[in-house]
Amino acid sequence: MAWNIVRHAFLMVFGNLSQSLKVSLPPLVMLAVFTAFVLISTGVPLDMNSPEAVTDVASRLSALDLMLILALIGFSLFVMSWVAVAWHRFILLEEYTALLPATQNRPIGSYLWRSLQLVLLIALVAVPVMFVVGIILLPFQGGAGSSLGEALVGLALGVVMTFLWLRWAIVLPAIAVDHAMTLTEAWAETKPVSGVILNVAVIVTILKVLATVVVSLFYGALPLVAFVCDIITNWTALMVGASILTTIYGHVVEGRPLSGN
Repeated sequence: MAWNIVRHAFLMVFGNLSQSLKVSLPPLVMLAVFTAFVLISTGVPLDMNSPEAVTDVASRLSALDLMLILALIGFSLFVMSWVAVAWHRFILLEEYTALLPATQNRPIGSYLWRSLQLVLLIALVAVPVMFVVGIILLPFQGGAGSSLGEALVGLALGVVMTFLWLRWAIVLPAIAVDHAMTLTEAWAETKPVSGVILNVAVIVTILKVLATVVVSLFYGALPLVAFVCDIITNWTALMVGASILTTIYGHVVEGRPLSGN
């Protein structure tokens, strides 16, 4: 059933490709243009792959540069929320987008604020979880098993964080369709399908790892191809992730089938 949910999420996106592009492409193009403007204005390079590079660039930034970067971060969060709200409403309310997703009378600000709260909450939970998982997998640390241990810790942490996100974050599609829901209510509503959600979290985490590995391999040999693949995988992750949340919300709150068929 978990795989059917993930498969159904992909079908939502690519089976309605015209609408998914209308919902996401215009806002993301606007974000790309603003990103290019900020990077050119501040002189921040794209390839800051080391702490030294970050420190060097940060030391050369002016107050105006920092304001532009903060504005870019804020606009990025707004665009992600804008796209997600429009996509949730398309799936749950069959609200179609013409040229640009609507912003008027849409709870984008509330969606963004609750998303930030969720990220902070899960980050706080992740610290003790990381500690406990690290202790459990301590026998794998050091020597020949060091890399394996680190990979297992990372994978386990990814599964736990994704599981918590899927349990709590159904409040986000609820916000998108103007249905108030607390985190406690979200946790209680998803309890009957917690096992299915755990399996979904495992599948999603593995897919993320595989996508990251493939893109990183391309970056070594074909940087341009890797860049394009990176954009496609990030877009897919955004849209499919929103679709999975919507599917779970539709089942536990609206009583829609969870089979994904």
